[in-house]
Amino acid sequence: VVSDRTFWRFMLLMVLLSLVRLVFQHMHFTWPKYVTRVQGDAFPVGTVWSLNSLGILFLAPLATALTRRLPIFQVMLVGAVISAVSPCILCFGSSLPLQIAMIAVLTVGEALWSPRLYEYNVAIAPRGQEATYVGLAKLPFFLAKLIVTPMSGWLLTSYCPADGPRAPAMLWALVGAS
Repeated sequence: VVSDRTFWRFMLLMVLLSLVRLVFQHMHFTWPKYVTRVQGDAFPVGTVWSLNSLGILFLAPLATALTRRLPIFQVMLVGAVISAVSPCILCFGSSLPLQIAMIAVLTVGEALWSPRLYEYNVAIAPRGQEATYVGLAKLPFFLAKLIVTPMSGWLLTSYCPADGPRAPAMLWALVGAS
């Protein structure tokens, strides 16, 4: 596998998708603490985040059907860019409508790129090595988790502490830039 040029292009894609996965990991590690610090403990964190799952349930099959004749890689690229820029919405404020907008944009991007990633893996894998490529498709998830865990704590401490001045727009600008 490592002697195949396609494999190394695939690995580069996995590293780049790790950057997109950072956003998703921040939604699990950073966002709940941030939003309760900024909006208060009454903010419906679980309800608002569940919009992502609900959206994916309906949008992923729809997006796949609507883009089935388009090149897989282009659809993945567009979806990944949409997901990657979604945190920038929170640079404009922390209101409930902006939180929902950010999750909606993130979900649309995910509905485009995530299902097509598996199709891409199988399409480019040499015959008999499909399982290796599909297994390696989980690499972005693990790489992002390793990066976001310490990054989340640092961002919250620096830009959205429990007490004191906060700069949540800067927090999300840095997440979007990463």
